[in-house]
Amino acid sequence: MTTQSTVGQIIASILDERQCTQAELSDRSGLSKKHINQIIKGKTRLTADVAVKLELIFGVCALDLLYLQGAVDLERVREKKQGAAG
Repeated sequence: MTTQSTVGQIIASILDERQCTQAELSDRSGLSKKHINQIIKGKTRLTADVAVKLELIFGVCALDLLYLQGAVDLERVREKKQGAAG
């Protein structure tokens, strides 16, 4: 995967910059710690609902996060298609 940054990396960076743990984000967002961890590790997609929660908590633009998620998704589909064709 060649996308420079994944959504998970961005979220992890935000948490680090704000000295906030995944557990604290879980408490503030109402999301489970497992769900947050899976987003950060790239195992779960970022949804619009979660993006808006992050926007409200951290002041990051939900649309930017969703755009990045879309770019990651597109890249994964292209890799699968190229792998299947080759």
